[in-house]
Amino acid sequence: MDEKMKKALLSIILVSAIVLCACQPTPEEEYVINKGDNIAEQKVEAGALPGGMDAQPVFPAHWDDDIKTEYKELAIEADIIVSEQDGCPVHRVARHAFTPEELALFAGEFFDGVTGIQEGNGRTREEFDDAMLNIADKELPEETKCMQLEQLESDRAQAASDDDFVRTTALTASDFEGKSYVHYMVRQADGRTGIMVISPNGRTLTMSKRGLSGIQPKDVIESDGGYEGEKDAVVEAEISLDEAVSAAGEFFSRIGAEGFSLADRIESRYFDSLPLEVISTGWNLHFTRSFGYEPINTTINDGDGTLDSSVDAEDAYSAKWKCEWIEVYVSGNGVEHFTWYDPVDDLGVVNENVELMDFNSLSKAIKRYFKARISNPKQSLGYYVMDKLVLTTIPQKIKDSDEAYMMPVWVCNIVRYESLADWTSVFRLPGGGREINRFTIVFNALDGARIDVPFD
Repeated sequence: MDEKMKKALLSIILVSAIVLCACQPTPEEEYVINKGDNIAEQKVEAGALPGGMDAQPVFPAHWDDDIKTEYKELAIEADIIVSEQDGCPVHRVARHAFTPEELALFAGEFFDGVTGIQEGNGRTREEFDDAMLNIADKELPEETKCMQLEQLESDRAQAASDDDFVRTTALTASDFEGKSYVHYMVRQADGRTGIMVISPNGRTLTMSKRGLSGIQPKDVIESDGGYEGEKDAVVEAEISLDEAVSAAGEFFSRIGAEGFSLADRIESRYFDSLPLEVISTGWNLHFTRSFGYEPINTTINDGDGTLDSSVDAEDAYSAKWKCEWIEVYVSGNGVEHFTWYDPVDDLGVVNENVELMDFNSLSKAIKRYFKARISNPKQSLGYYVMDKLVLTTIPQKIKDSDEAYMMPVWVCNIVRYESLADWTSVFRLPGGGREINRFTIVFNALDGARIDVPFD
């Protein structure tokens, strides 16, 4: 092959390569997080911005946008909620496990006198007998009645008798020592049986004055026709929201639960676990310790899986720790149910005003994330709406440490509907459409990275 032929052949190859490259589709922009760069921690440790919130980026009050793919659509109709505070502090925290001394203190403040305790189930044999008589007298389908009686009989066989209670005038620290997981029955001065449960790691505590009673939202009970058909069997006083919040705050002060703010409140009804009827109407209150930021109901339901993502979840930061919060039920009888989830010890402020990501960069990061998620052809049907974006704080484990930073984050509230028409009907007539589910997606406010929040 002579020199001219070689040049001609080379020209053909080059032209073909250019044409082939030009014909390739432009790849979709992927949501990529370089989680190894440690940008967020570097910002925390870099020192505080002078000037408080005046030194922070300006965030709009509302964000309207739309993210569409050939498979899905996310409408952004979000109120942006930023706390009124002097700067954006970052606290350092450590996990806290309840001590025997604390458990004894909490029990002494919560229960209306203690005459005896025992480990084990939340009902005695005598209480199971009462429950079985109650079920036998109810007008239920025979199959349902037999099933419930069989279950109660099985549980009764494992239960202790009234005579098995350890008589005591108060719970003491020695009652809890050496126990990793404890489920106590507590006999109170009025004869009722309550419960006290400490989780295996000692980091969640539940106390109830009503045994294994359940709390359900009042509107759910009424819309479903009542619980066991007895929605109107309210036998004890109701309470206003302000009174309930005040009673909860007073109880918190007695047990040393400091710095908590009301995040959510649901008017609810409390059911006795034995006769299965309503015994009180009050408020189920959720409190969070937001460290100066906007309190948010931190039963965060991470919706990354809900989006049927095909993108590797390892691209996200992992918060490692669940969020701390307190759930308390208050009726006219006072505080009747109390759970403290995953408490932390505040080790102090490490940065009084950490630099937040500006809104332009933040919105781009959020849109990239959702664009990648809803581009999955395997998506289930649905129409997504982001209706709120809240600046708050959650614990994020510090690299190579057993402690965590209470890192500023943006929590996106997302609702999934069956279609745009259903969302419109809900918007015009609240409660009238078919809301499939509600979940949250959390982004680090310092670098825009998604945070994988643990559920259990």
